Amino acid sequence: MLGSTEYAVAVLGVKLIVVLGHSNCGAASSAIAVANGTKSFPPDKYGAIGAVVGLVVRTVKSIPKKQRTLGRCTVKNARVEANKLASQGPIIKQAVDQRKLRVVAGVYDIGSGRVELV
Repeated sequence: MLGSTEYAVAVLGVKLIVVLGHSNCGAASSAIAVANGTKSFPPDKYGAIGAVVGLVVRTVKSIPKKQRTLGRCTVKNARVEANKLASQGPIIKQAVDQRKLRVVAGVYDIGSGRVELV
């Protein structure tokens, strides 16, 4: 994915990247359960699902347990991933630093089809 994104920026001149979370996200919901110690995804039973969920667990754990709602975790994960992408060098970070590219986070509501920038 990173190589395709870099190509879009360096060759195609893309000026905006939107990193989208989405409503009712199964990965975020599962990451909350893992972070709260109520679920696990052993590879012998779940294959690579645990690896995908694991990418979200650290972000979920950064939110106090009593505040770990699906919506809050989805927003925070979109922001974390947008910030992570914006810092990828040399192509994306350089374009962001030179103000040739913006990387923003949003959440897509599956029911309404609307995207809210967060």
